[in-house]
Amino acid sequence: MTSLLKYVFTQFGFDDDLVESNKFKLIQSIPTALVILLPLSLKRDMSAFRYVSLASIGALLYTGIVLLVELPKYFRTFVNHPETDIRFGFFDLDMFTGFSMTFFAFQCQVQLLPIYSELVNPEYRRVVKVIDRAIAVDLFFYATIAVAGYLSSFN
Repeated sequence: MTSLLKYVFTQFGFDDDLVESNKFKLIQSIPTALVILLPLSLKRDMSAFRYVSLASIGALLYTGIVLLVELPKYFRTFVNHPETDIRFGFFDLDMFTGFSMTFFAFQCQVQLLPIYSELVNPEYRRVVKVIDRAIAVDLFFYATIAVAGYLSSFN
C-alpha cells in the first residue's frame, strides 16, 4: 500500500522528499491498518471475504484489460526496436525470483483448512473442486497478464 500511495502522490505532484520520508509512511500506514486491515482481520469466517475477493478479481480483470488494450501500441513500438531481443525462453538467475513469485501467487494451503471447515458438506470431491477452480482462475489471470506484459516490452 505504501508503494502504491507513494506512486499516486508523486503523480499528483507532491514533493518527492515528503513522499519518501518516514513521516509519510506513518501518515499512510496507520490509517490504512486501522481502516482496512483491522476490520478484515476481525472477521470470524471466510465467507466474510466474499466481497473483498470480488474486488480483487475485479482489480485483476481491470489490469488484464488495460494490458490487452495497450498491448498493440507497445508491441508496435518494441517489435522493430534495434535493442529488442526477442527470446521466447531463457535462463538466468532472475528465474528463481520468478519461481518464488509464482509459487507465492498459487499458494492455497493457508486457506484450505478454513475453507474446508466452512463447507456445508466437506467431502474430498468438493474440496478438490474448490482448489481446482481457485487455481484455474489464478492461472488464467496471471498467464494473461504475463503474456501481455512480455509482448508489450519483450523483456
